[in-house]
Amino acid sequence: MNFGFDEDQEALREAAEKLLAAESPPAFVREALEDPDAWRPLWSTIVDLGWTSLAVPERLGGLGLGVVDLVALAEVTGRWVLPAPWMSAAGLAGPVLAATGAGEGALAGIAEGAVSTLAAEGDVRWDGRTLRGTARRVPDAVRADVLVVLAAGPDGRVVGVVPAHDVRIEPTPAADPNRPLADVHLDVVVPVVAADPEPGLDVARTVLAAELVGVADRILEVTVEHARERVQFDRPIGAFQAVKHRLADLFVAVERARTLTYDAAMVLDDPASSTGRRREVASLAKAAASEAAILAAKSGVQLHGAIAITWEHDLHLFARRARQGASALGDHLFHYRRAAESFLGREG
Repeated sequence: MNFGFDEDQEALREAAEKLLAAESPPAFVREALEDPDAWRPLWSTIVDLGWTSLAVPERLGGLGLGVVDLVALAEVTGRWVLPAPWMSAAGLAGPVLAATGAGEGALAGIAEGAVSTLAAEGDVRWDGRTLRGTARRVPDAVRADVLVVLAAGPDGRVVGVVPAHDVRIEPTPAADPNRPLADVHLDVVVPVVAADPEPGLDVARTVLAAELVGVADRILEVTVEHARERVQFDRPIGAFQAVKHRLADLFVAVERARTLTYDAAMVLDDPASSTGRRREVASLAKAAASEAAILAAKSGVQLHGAIAITWEHDLHLFARRARQGASALGDHLFHYRRAAESFLGREG
Protein backbone atom coordinates (compact mmCIF):
# COMPACT_ATOMS: atom_id res chain seq x y z
CA MET A 1 0.00 0.00 0.00
CA ASN A 2 1.29 3.48 -0.90
CA PHE A 3 1.39 5.67 2.22
CA GLY A 4 2.76 8.73 0.44
CA PHE A 5 1.08 12.04 -0.34
CA ASP A 6 0.22 13.10 -3.87
CA GLU A 7 1.75 16.10 -5.63
CA ASP A 8 -0.86 18.57 -4.39
CA GLN A 9 -0.54 17.38 -0.81
CA GLU A 10 3.25 17.58 -0.93
CA ALA A 11 2.97 21.09 -2.37
CA LEU A 12 0.63 22.03 0.49
CA ARG A 13 3.11 20.69 3.04
CA GLU A 14 6.06 22.48 1.45
CA ALA A 15 4.17 25.77 1.29
CA ALA A 16 3.03 25.40 4.90
CA GLU A 17 6.57 24.61 6.04
CA LYS A 18 7.92 27.73 4.33
CA LEU A 19 5.17 29.96 5.66
CA LEU A 20 5.44 28.81 9.25
CA ALA A 21 9.23 28.89 9.21
CA ALA A 22 8.98 32.54 8.20
CA GLU A 23 5.88 33.67 10.10
CA SER A 24 5.68 31.34 13.11
CA PRO A 25 9.22 30.48 14.28
CA PRO A 26 9.81 29.76 17.97
CA ALA A 27 10.33 33.49 18.62
CA PHE A 28 6.78 34.18 17.40
CA VAL A 29 5.39 31.25 19.41
CA ARG A 30 7.00 32.81 22.48
CA GLU A 31 5.51 36.18 21.61
CA ALA A 32 2.09 34.57 21.42
CA LEU A 33 2.53 33.26 24.98
CA GLU A 34 2.69 36.87 26.16
CA ASP A 35 0.30 38.54 23.70
CA PRO A 36 -3.14 36.85 23.46
CA ASP A 37 -3.82 38.54 20.11
CA ALA A 38 -0.49 37.87 18.40
CA TRP A 39 -2.00 35.04 16.35
CA ARG A 40 -4.60 37.17 14.58
CA PRO A 41 -2.53 38.50 11.63
CA LEU A 42 -1.24 34.97 10.96
CA TRP A 43 -4.81 33.68 11.15
CA SER A 44 -5.84 36.05 8.37
CA THR A 45 -3.04 34.67 6.20
CA ILE A 46 -4.06 31.08 6.98
CA VAL A 47 -7.68 31.79 6.03
CA ASP A 48 -6.62 33.52 2.79
CA LEU A 49 -4.53 30.47 1.87
CA GLY A 50 -7.54 28.18 2.30
CA TRP A 51 -6.26 26.16 5.25
CA THR A 52 -9.57 26.51 7.09
CA SER A 53 -11.57 25.40 4.06
CA LEU A 54 -9.65 22.21 3.14
CA ALA A 55 -12.31 19.67 4.13
CA VAL A 56 -15.37 21.93 3.91
CA PRO A 57 -17.65 20.88 1.01
CA GLU A 58 -17.39 22.97 -2.14
CA ARG A 59 -21.09 23.89 -1.99
CA LEU A 60 -20.34 25.63 1.33
CA GLY A 61 -17.38 27.56 0.01
CA GLY A 62 -14.69 25.00 0.85
CA LEU A 63 -12.21 22.97 -1.17
CA GLY A 64 -13.95 19.63 -0.60
CA LEU A 65 -10.78 17.71 0.20
CA GLY A 66 -10.38 14.80 2.58
CA VAL A 67 -8.84 13.58 5.80
CA VAL A 68 -5.48 12.88 4.17
CA ASP A 69 -5.21 16.57 3.26
CA LEU A 70 -6.02 17.62 6.82
CA VAL A 71 -3.42 15.19 8.13
CA ALA A 72 -0.81 16.41 5.66
CA LEU A 73 -1.21 19.97 6.94
CA ALA A 74 -1.68 19.09 10.63
CA GLU A 75 1.68 17.36 10.79
CA VAL A 76 3.40 20.54 9.61
CA THR A 77 1.48 22.73 12.07
CA GLY A 78 2.66 20.38 14.81
CA ARG A 79 6.28 20.79 13.78
CA TRP A 80 5.92 24.55 14.26
CA VAL A 81 3.50 24.41 17.24
CA LEU A 82 1.19 26.81 15.41
CA PRO A 83 -0.31 29.20 18.01
CA ALA A 84 -3.36 30.04 15.87
CA PRO A 85 -6.60 28.04 16.40
CA TRP A 86 -6.51 26.08 13.13
CA MET A 87 -6.69 22.71 14.89
CA SER A 88 -9.71 23.69 16.98
CA ALA A 89 -11.63 24.99 13.97
CA ALA A 90 -10.63 22.88 10.97
CA GLY A 91 -9.34 19.80 12.80
CA LEU A 92 -11.86 19.35 15.62
CA ALA A 93 -15.09 21.31 15.10
CA GLY A 94 -15.22 21.01 11.31
CA PRO A 95 -15.19 17.20 11.07
CA VAL A 96 -17.94 16.85 13.68
CA LEU A 97 -20.11 19.38 11.88
CA ALA A 98 -19.51 17.66 8.55
CA ALA A 99 -20.26 14.17 9.92
CA THR A 100 -23.42 15.10 11.81
CA GLY A 101 -24.93 17.82 9.64
CA ALA A 102 -25.35 19.92 12.77
CA GLY A 103 -24.80 23.27 11.11
CA GLU A 104 -23.99 24.03 7.49
CA GLY A 105 -23.79 27.72 8.29
CA ALA A 106 -21.19 27.07 10.98
CA LEU A 107 -19.23 24.84 8.60
CA ALA A 108 -19.26 27.54 5.93
CA GLY A 109 -18.16 29.96 8.63
CA ILE A 110 -15.07 27.86 9.35
CA ALA A 111 -14.10 28.11 5.69
CA GLU A 112 -14.47 31.89 5.92
CA GLY A 113 -12.31 32.11 9.03
CA ALA A 114 -14.75 32.03 11.93
CA VAL A 115 -12.96 30.64 14.96
CA SER A 116 -14.83 27.53 16.01
CA THR A 117 -14.03 24.87 18.56
CA LEU A 118 -15.35 21.57 19.84
CA ALA A 119 -16.80 21.11 23.33
CA ALA A 120 -16.62 17.33 23.62
CA GLU A 121 -15.98 16.69 27.32
CA GLY A 122 -18.00 17.43 30.43
CA ASP A 123 -21.59 17.08 31.55
CA VAL A 124 -23.92 18.84 29.13
CA ARG A 125 -27.49 17.68 28.63
CA TRP A 126 -30.30 18.67 26.29
CA ASP A 127 -33.79 18.37 27.75
CA GLY A 128 -35.63 18.81 24.47
CA ARG A 129 -35.27 22.56 24.50
CA THR A 130 -32.24 23.76 26.46
CA LEU A 131 -28.55 22.85 26.47
CA ARG A 132 -27.54 22.96 30.10
CA GLY A 133 -24.37 22.00 31.94
CA THR A 134 -20.61 22.49 31.76
CA ALA A 135 -18.26 21.50 28.97
CA ARG A 136 -14.74 20.95 30.32
CA ARG A 137 -11.31 21.73 28.92
CA VAL A 138 -12.60 23.30 25.70
CA PRO A 139 -9.62 24.36 23.55
CA ASP A 140 -9.58 27.93 22.22
CA ALA A 141 -12.99 28.67 23.73
CA VAL A 142 -11.75 32.11 24.80
CA ARG A 143 -10.99 32.89 21.14
CA ALA A 144 -14.03 31.26 19.60
CA ASP A 145 -16.93 32.76 17.72
CA VAL A 146 -18.86 29.48 17.69
CA LEU A 147 -18.82 26.33 19.81
CA VAL A 148 -19.85 22.89 18.58
CA VAL A 149 -21.25 21.24 21.70
CA LEU A 150 -21.77 17.51 22.27
CA ALA A 151 -24.50 16.69 24.76
CA ALA A 152 -26.64 13.85 26.07
CA GLY A 153 -30.26 13.99 24.99
CA PRO A 154 -33.34 12.04 26.09
CA ASP A 155 -32.82 9.48 23.31
CA GLY A 156 -29.09 9.62 22.68
CA ARG A 157 -26.35 12.08 21.85
CA VAL A 158 -27.01 15.44 20.22
CA VAL A 159 -24.89 18.15 18.65
CA GLY A 160 -25.62 21.84 18.99
CA VAL A 161 -24.00 24.96 17.53
CA VAL A 162 -23.79 27.73 20.10
CA PRO A 163 -22.58 31.32 19.63
CA ALA A 164 -19.76 32.01 22.06
CA HIS A 165 -21.42 35.18 23.34
CA ASP A 166 -24.38 33.13 24.62
CA VAL A 167 -22.34 31.13 27.16
CA ARG A 168 -20.11 31.83 30.14
CA ILE A 169 -16.49 30.96 29.45
CA GLU A 170 -14.20 30.37 32.42
CA PRO A 171 -10.49 30.03 31.53
CA THR A 172 -8.70 27.11 33.21
CA PRO A 173 -5.00 26.20 33.50
CA ALA A 174 -3.49 24.79 30.31
CA ALA A 175 -0.16 23.08 29.73
CA ASP A 176 0.03 24.99 26.45
CA PRO A 177 -1.19 28.59 26.82
CA ASN A 178 -1.08 28.91 23.02
CA ARG A 179 -4.03 26.53 22.99
CA PRO A 180 -5.89 27.94 25.98
CA LEU A 181 -8.47 25.80 27.76
CA ALA A 182 -11.71 26.86 29.38
CA ASP A 183 -14.79 25.45 31.06
CA VAL A 184 -17.92 26.53 29.21
CA HIS A 185 -21.10 26.92 31.24
CA LEU A 186 -24.26 26.54 29.16
CA ASP A 187 -27.89 27.36 29.80
CA VAL A 188 -29.09 28.23 26.34
CA VAL A 189 -31.99 27.40 24.06
CA VAL A 190 -30.63 26.23 20.69
CA PRO A 191 -31.71 23.76 18.02
CA VAL A 192 -29.75 20.51 18.03
CA VAL A 193 -29.25 17.55 15.75
CA ALA A 194 -29.67 14.04 17.12
CA ALA A 195 -26.65 12.29 15.64
CA ASP A 196 -23.77 10.04 16.59
CA PRO A 197 -20.67 12.30 16.68
CA GLU A 198 -18.21 9.39 16.75
CA PRO A 199 -17.51 9.34 12.97
CA GLY A 200 -16.61 13.02 13.12
CA LEU A 201 -14.66 12.54 16.34
CA ASP A 202 -12.62 9.81 14.69
CA VAL A 203 -11.56 12.25 12.00
CA ALA A 204 -10.74 14.83 14.68
CA ARG A 205 -8.68 12.27 16.62
CA THR A 206 -6.73 11.38 13.50
CA VAL A 207 -6.00 15.00 12.63
CA LEU A 208 -4.91 15.63 16.21
CA ALA A 209 -2.70 12.53 15.99
CA ALA A 210 -1.01 14.02 12.93
CA GLU A 211 -0.24 17.20 14.85
CA LEU A 212 1.29 15.13 17.65
CA VAL A 213 3.42 13.26 15.13
CA GLY A 214 4.72 16.60 13.88
CA VAL A 215 5.50 17.76 17.42
CA ALA A 216 7.31 14.52 18.29
CA ASP A 217 9.22 14.54 15.02
CA ARG A 218 10.45 18.09 15.64
CA ILE A 219 11.57 17.21 19.18
CA LEU A 220 13.45 14.21 17.78
CA GLU A 221 15.09 16.41 15.16
CA VAL A 222 16.37 19.03 17.59
CA THR A 223 17.45 16.39 20.11
CA VAL A 224 19.49 14.52 17.51
CA GLU A 225 21.16 17.79 16.56
CA HIS A 226 21.92 18.48 20.22
CA ALA A 227 23.40 14.99 20.63
CA ARG A 228 25.75 15.68 17.74
CA GLU A 229 26.92 19.01 19.12
CA ARG A 230 27.00 18.49 22.90
CA VAL A 231 30.40 17.15 23.96
CA GLN A 232 31.19 15.30 27.16
CA PHE A 233 34.40 13.39 27.93
CA ASP A 234 35.74 14.69 24.62
CA ARG A 235 33.00 12.95 22.61
CA PRO A 236 29.59 14.02 21.29
CA ILE A 237 26.97 12.57 23.61
CA GLY A 238 25.33 10.99 20.60
CA ALA A 239 28.28 8.57 20.44
CA PHE A 240 27.29 7.01 23.77
CA GLN A 241 25.26 3.84 23.51
CA ALA A 242 22.68 4.86 26.08
CA VAL A 243 21.88 8.03 24.13
CA LYS A 244 21.75 6.12 20.84
CA HIS A 245 19.22 3.70 22.33
CA ARG A 246 16.98 6.51 23.57
CA LEU A 247 17.02 8.24 20.21
CA ALA A 248 16.40 4.96 18.37
CA ASP A 249 13.42 4.18 20.58
CA LEU A 250 12.01 7.64 19.93
CA PHE A 251 12.56 7.30 16.17
CA VAL A 252 10.67 4.00 16.15
CA ALA A 253 7.81 5.50 18.19
CA VAL A 254 7.48 8.50 15.84
CA GLU A 255 7.56 6.38 12.68
CA ARG A 256 5.04 3.92 14.12
CA ALA A 257 2.70 6.78 15.00
CA ARG A 258 3.16 8.37 11.58
CA THR A 259 2.37 5.13 9.77
CA LEU A 260 -0.74 4.45 11.83
CA THR A 261 -1.93 8.04 11.36
CA TYR A 262 -1.48 7.96 7.59
CA ASP A 263 -3.25 4.59 7.47
CA ALA A 264 -6.14 5.97 9.52
CA ALA A 265 -6.49 8.96 7.22
CA MET A 266 -6.75 6.74 4.15
CA VAL A 267 -9.26 4.42 5.79
CA LEU A 268 -11.39 7.37 6.87
CA ASP A 269 -11.33 8.74 3.32
CA ASP A 270 -12.49 5.36 1.95
CA PRO A 271 -16.32 5.30 1.85
CA ALA A 272 -16.23 1.50 1.69
CA SER A 273 -14.51 1.11 5.08
CA SER A 274 -16.67 -0.27 7.88
CA THR A 275 -17.61 1.62 11.01
CA GLY A 276 -15.61 -0.77 13.16
CA ARG A 277 -12.52 -0.47 10.99
CA ARG A 278 -12.72 3.32 11.04
CA ARG A 279 -13.03 3.32 14.83
CA GLU A 280 -10.02 1.02 15.24
CA VAL A 281 -7.63 2.91 12.99
CA ALA A 282 -8.51 6.29 14.48
CA SER A 283 -7.97 5.02 18.01
CA LEU A 284 -4.70 3.29 17.12
CA ALA A 285 -3.43 6.47 15.47
CA LYS A 286 -4.33 8.66 18.46
CA ALA A 287 -2.92 6.15 20.95
CA ALA A 288 0.39 5.77 19.13
CA ALA A 289 0.76 9.50 18.50
CA SER A 290 0.00 10.32 22.15
CA GLU A 291 2.64 7.81 23.29
CA ALA A 292 5.20 9.15 20.82
CA ALA A 293 4.55 12.75 21.87
CA ILE A 294 4.94 11.99 25.58
CA LEU A 295 8.07 9.91 24.94
CA ALA A 296 9.49 12.76 22.85
CA ALA A 297 8.78 15.32 25.57
CA LYS A 298 10.45 13.17 28.23
CA SER A 299 13.41 12.08 26.11
CA GLY A 300 13.99 15.53 24.70
CA VAL A 301 14.17 17.11 28.13
CA GLN A 302 16.35 14.37 29.61
CA LEU A 303 18.83 14.24 26.72
CA HIS A 304 19.18 18.02 26.59
CA GLY A 305 19.92 18.11 30.29
CA ALA A 306 19.36 21.07 32.59
CA ILE A 307 19.12 23.59 29.76
CA ALA A 308 15.85 21.99 28.61
CA ILE A 309 13.98 23.12 31.70
CA THR A 310 14.89 26.77 31.26
CA TRP A 311 12.50 29.32 29.81
CA GLU A 312 15.14 30.41 27.30
CA HIS A 313 15.29 27.04 25.55
CA ASP A 314 12.60 26.31 22.95
CA LEU A 315 11.99 22.70 23.93
CA HIS A 316 9.24 23.56 26.39
CA LEU A 317 7.15 25.02 23.55
CA PHE A 318 6.95 21.56 21.98
CA ALA A 319 6.66 19.65 25.26
CA ARG A 320 3.65 21.79 26.21
CA ARG A 321 1.82 20.99 22.97
CA ALA A 322 2.77 17.31 23.26
CA ARG A 323 1.42 16.87 26.77
CA GLN A 324 -1.81 18.76 26.21
CA GLY A 325 -2.54 17.09 22.88
CA ALA A 326 -1.78 13.61 24.20
CA SER A 327 -4.66 13.84 26.68
CA ALA A 328 -7.17 15.56 24.38
CA LEU A 329 -10.05 13.44 23.02
CA GLY A 330 -8.80 10.46 25.01
CA ASP A 331 -5.31 9.40 26.06
CA HIS A 332 -3.41 6.35 24.79
CA LEU A 333 -4.92 3.97 27.36
CA PHE A 334 -8.46 5.00 26.43
CA HIS A 335 -7.80 4.49 22.74
CA TYR A 336 -5.98 1.16 22.99
CA ARG A 337 -8.95 -0.12 24.99
CA ARG A 338 -11.41 1.35 22.48
CA ALA A 339 -9.57 -0.19 19.53
CA ALA A 340 -9.44 -3.59 21.23
CA GLU A 341 -13.13 -3.52 22.10
CA SER A 342 -14.03 -2.55 18.56
CA PHE A 343 -11.84 -5.26 17.07
CA LEU A 344 -13.17 -7.99 19.36
CA GLY A 345 -16.74 -6.91 18.76
CA ARG A 346 -16.24 -6.84 15.00
CA GLU A 347 -14.53 -10.21 14.94
CA GLY A 348 -17.15 -11.73 17.23
